[in-house]
Amino acid sequence: MEVSRFSRGESIFGLPLSVPHAVKAGLLSRSRLLAMQALENIAGQCQLSDLYIVTALSLDENPSLRELAWEVVSKILAAAAPEQLPLIDTRMRTYALEVPGEFAELTPPPAVMGSLSFNRSGYLREQAVQRLAGVWTGEELPFLLLRGRDWVPEVARIAAEALTARAGKVEYGPRFAHNLGLIAVLSRSGQPRVRELAALLERQCLVGEGRAVLADYLKGKDKGLRRYAADICEKSDQALLVEVGLRSSDPRLRLKAFMAMLSLDSGVEAFASGSGSGSGSGSDFDSSFINLSQISYRTFLGDADPAIRVEALRKLQEVESSEQLRDAAIAALLDRSGRVRLLARYILKDLDPFAFYLDRLASTRVTDPVLPTLLAALLECGKALPQSVLTEKIEPLVLSGLAPVRAGAYAILLDETANPGPQAPGSVEKVNLFKDCLLDGSRHCHKVAKRLLSGRGRRQPGFALDDRDLWQVFCRAPQSPAAVCAIAAIARSRRWQSLPYLLEARWLVLKRGQNELVLATVDNALMSLRSEYAPTAQERQKCLAALENYGSALSEGMRQRLLAMLG
Repeated sequence: MEVSRFSRGESIFGLPLSVPHAVKAGLLSRSRLLAMQALENIAGQCQLSDLYIVTALSLDENPSLRELAWEVVSKILAAAAPEQLPLIDTRMRTYALEVPGEFAELTPPPAVMGSLSFNRSGYLREQAVQRLAGVWTGEELPFLLLRGRDWVPEVARIAAEALTARAGKVEYGPRFAHNLGLIAVLSRSGQPRVRELAALLERQCLVGEGRAVLADYLKGKDKGLRRYAADICEKSDQALLVEVGLRSSDPRLRLKAFMAMLSLDSGVEAFASGSGSGSGSGSDFDSSFINLSQISYRTFLGDADPAIRVEALRKLQEVESSEQLRDAAIAALLDRSGRVRLLARYILKDLDPFAFYLDRLASTRVTDPVLPTLLAALLECGKALPQSVLTEKIEPLVLSGLAPVRAGAYAILLDETANPGPQAPGSVEKVNLFKDCLLDGSRHCHKVAKRLLSGRGRRQPGFALDDRDLWQVFCRAPQSPAAVCAIAAIARSRRWQSLPYLLEARWLVLKRGQNELVLATVDNALMSLRSEYAPTAQERQKCLAALENYGSALSEGMRQRLLAMLG
C-alpha cells in the first residue's frame, strides 16, 4: 500500500486531520489487530477527513476489517450533503493512497462503491460505476451523477446510460430532485453531451413527487439552487413557478414568476380551468391556481421590484381601456423608478408631465417622502425650470437635512438645461455650488457630483472644474470619497499639468494617513503616463520641482522613469 502525502500528516478536504498518528499507523500496518483497533477508534467519530484512509480498507481480504470499514464509510457519506460530494470527489483524487484488490465477488453497500468511484484509478472507477448501475434504490444516484462528467469516456458512458435508464421511472422523480445540486454541476459542463444529459434530468425532477421537492427548493435559503430550480420551472413547469415564485422574497424569482404568468396563452384563467401548459396539470398544485385567477395585475404596481412594476403597467396597457388605465399611469408618474416613470409618460401622451410635476412641486412640503422622486422627474423632462421656481423652491433645498433631497436639488441647479439662468456654465457661482455638492458628506450628493464630473449620464455637465479647483476639494477633505473623485478628475486632465498635483497628493496621503483609494488612483495614473508628446518648458519645470519636493513618496523605479520621460 503506497502512502505519500497522507503519511506526512497533511489534512484532507481542508479540514483538521482527525486521525491521530498512532491510529493512522495502525490502519496502515501489516497487523490486522492494530488495524482493527484503529478502525474502531475512527468509527466512534466518523469524520469526513477520515473517509479516504478508511476507503482503502473497504476491499481488504479480512472480512471483519472490511465490513467495519463499510460501516464507517456509509456513516460518513450519509452525513454529507449532496452538494459536498463534488468537492469530496475532487479532493479524494489528489492523494496517492491506492486501494488494493478488485471487487471480485464482494457486494459492498452503495455508499462504499460511491467512495471507490472517487478513486484516481480509472479502472477502479469503472468497476465501481458498473456495480452502481445495477443498484436501483436511489442511493446510487449521487455517485452516478458525478461520474456522468468523468473524463474517462467509458466511465462517463456507463454512468450516462444508467442515468438515462432511471429517467424513465416515475419513482426517480423525487430522487433526481433531491440531487438538484449535482444536476446543476452537470449543466455547467463544457461538454455538449453532458449538458444534454443534464437537460434530460432537469425535466425528470418534475415527474411525480419530484415537483413538490422542487417547490421546496424554490422556497429554500440556498440562492443558487433556488434560482436553478426557477430556471427549470421556467422551461418545463411555469405553473409551479407562478404558484411559488409570486410569493417569494427573491426579486429575481418573483420577476421570473410574473413573466411566466404573462407568457401563458390564456392568462391566469387557463390554470383555473386546468388547461395550463405546465407539466404539473392535474397535480395537487392545481387547486392553488384557482386563487390566481382572482389576482389583479394592479396589485403588482406596488411590488418592490421596479422591473415587475414596469411589466405590470405594460400589461394593464394591453388589457384595460385608456380611461381605466389613466389613474394607474398618473400614480406611476411619481414612481421611485425612472423606468416606470418613463413608461407612464409614454402612456399619458395627452398630459404635459412637466406641468404636472411643477403643479405637484408647488403643493409638496419639504418633508414629503415623494420630494426626491419629484425632483428627479423634473430633471428627466429636459426643460428649463422657471427662475421663480429655482429661486423659491429649489435653491433652499440644498440646506435640507435629507440627503436625497439635497442631491435632487444639486442635480437640478447644476444641470445646464434645467437651470440655464443668469449663471453661465462655468461661472464662479456654479463652480462653488458644485464644490459644495462634491464635499457633501452623503453618498447621494457624491453620486450626483461624480456623474457630472466624469461627463457620464444623460448629458454633459456644461462646465468643468480646472485642476486648481479640484485640488482645493482634495485639500479640504483628503480622507473623503470626494478626494478620490477629485484626484481621478485631475488624472484625466492633460498629463503634464496633472503630474505635480498627483505627486503632492501621494506625498500628503502618506504623510497624513493612509487613504488606499487615493493611493491606488494616483498609482494607476502614474503607471499609465506615456511620453507620446513632450511637456512644454513651463510644464517640465513644474514637474521637476514637484519631483524634487515630493519624489520621496515614490519608489526609486518610478522616480527614475518619470525623470527619463521628462528628459
